[in-house]
Amino acid sequence: MKLVSKFLALSVAALFLFSGTATVLADNGHSGMDHAPTAVSDGNKIVVSNSHMTVWFEGMKPNLHVFVKGQDGNSTGFTVDVKGVYEINGTNVPVAVLSTERAFPEEAMGMGMSNYSTSVSVQYDNASQMVNITFKLTANEFTIKSGMNANSHDSTWQTTSSSPGTASIAIVFHVNETSSHVKFDLLVNKWSWANNTGDRLALITSLESHNGMKAQDGQTPSPSGVGVKGNSVDVSSSPFSTQGYISWSRNANATYSDGSVVELGVTALMMNNGENNSNDAHLWLIFNPPAGAATNYTSLVYDPVVGIQTSLTTLSYGLIGAAIAAVAVIGAVVVARRRK
Repeated sequence: MKLVSKFLALSVAALFLFSGTATVLADNGHSGMDHAPTAVSDGNKIVVSNSHMTVWFEGMKPNLHVFVKGQDGNSTGFTVDVKGVYEINGTNVPVAVLSTERAFPEEAMGMGMSNYSTSVSVQYDNASQMVNITFKLTANEFTIKSGMNANSHDSTWQTTSSSPGTASIAIVFHVNETSSHVKFDLLVNKWSWANNTGDRLALITSLESHNGMKAQDGQTPSPSGVGVKGNSVDVSSSPFSTQGYISWSRNANATYSDGSVVELGVTALMMNNGENNSNDAHLWLIFNPPAGAATNYTSLVYDPVVGIQTSLTTLSYGLIGAAIAAVAVIGAVVVARRRK
């Protein structure tokens, strides 16, 4: 019986050990040694790295490939590509766009964009030990050709023939030394509305994973778009880990020409553009004025988050610990029977 007691004690200890370890390790990497982030450029991409993760800003654009530090970024991680800002009508049909994809890098000459300027800057904030990467774009907005699909890879869906005016957007990414996420700010200024009433703005991102993705409440991308009930999308790499995620606040701030500030509600739409590929999706974060408020605000401020898990989740560790404990108990019973 002493041997059985030892097995049971070890089993219970193993369960608590694995569950307790998970609580520490699954804290988004906020434990361990602190290291200041580094930022370098090789002319093709900006590489930012801290003690937990590495981020490639590929093509010198707001196109993030995020992976665990020390791993091979060519075969691991996930990508969040910020495509730009759309103006969409009441049925979610795009009518105008300011496209980061067509603006960066600068030597691409904006692919026909008019009144066009861009800048990319990398700054180190000594006070907060944070790297800030800023992408700025000022240009005439593109209007959407009637009946065209708003897939960002379709070069025929935009025209400058009836540009509503000039607007600017800035996307500022922040990486500090301890976090396993990238916070970024979207700043929209002087948006010239194609329609003064009824339209909304939307931030468009493209998500790419190695092994599928799903929203917080279990939704997966669909060709027509599925409304995301929660406020995050997980990008999975295996059944027992979360490779990455993008999350967002449910509110944004808009400023009108008279200086008044209104809080906007944020809803999300996830779609795969009709492609039979669960590893790629577009995520639209749509900014909705409250009932009775005008839609034609002049500026917008918003701050989503892109992150990566550097360990198994607490639940996964608990399941593994329980499995080990169960095996140990079974082993104890077998030994006890043999001793009889």
